[in-house]
Amino acid sequence: WDSKNCGRNIVVIFDNPSIATRKPASRCTDAIRGCHGYLIGYHVFSFEFNDKPWGSHCMVGICTRKTPLQADDYCHLIGADKYSWGWDIPSRTLYHKGKAQGPFPVNPDLSSIPRSFSMIVDLFNGILLFDFGEERIEEAFTGETHKCFLCLFIREIWFFRYECWKTSSVPRCVARLRVFSCTDHERKCETLQQSAGIECW
Repeated sequence: WDSKNCGRNIVVIFDNPSIATRKPASRCTDAIRGCHGYLIGYHVFSFEFNDKPWGSHCMVGICTRKTPLQADDYCHLIGADKYSWGWDIPSRTLYHKGKAQGPFPVNPDLSSIPRSFSMIVDLFNGILLFDFGEERIEEAFTGETHKCFLCLFIREIWFFRYECWKTSSVPRCVARLRVFSCTDHERKCETLQQSAGIECW
């Protein structure tokens, strides 16, 4: 996590920057970016959440540097414009251009979201997927519009996750992030299999 690119209530653990959480604060929304942006490549963001409540607007997704990291109300920061794509985990809803894009995941076997999962960003083909383990992989966003944006129209793509406010009596949700990347199209599967233990297709 990037401690210099986050909302004022986000805390990155000093001696373990792969872990981020949020201080209790009312009537606001905070966000945090990863440390690196990407223009090309095949990238796997592996998340591990603790067993505390998700919160009302816990999201993961991708966006540009221009996406705001703070709002003075409750909102979906990620997916609010045409330059970001987000997934609201508690409501199981995808967001893009400020509008809900439908339920996700649609797999009936995923009645509950596991606390560990991976977000896969394929910038070669403009596809955003999620891997929930046990061969349960689903596409969240795909198509020529997304492909053009991800690969050609902007300089960098940033990972993004935020957690909305909870009262101080409710334990905070903590997120751990690991990143595996490959920019060689021909070797992407072999590289990621070795580093992340993920079965590629």
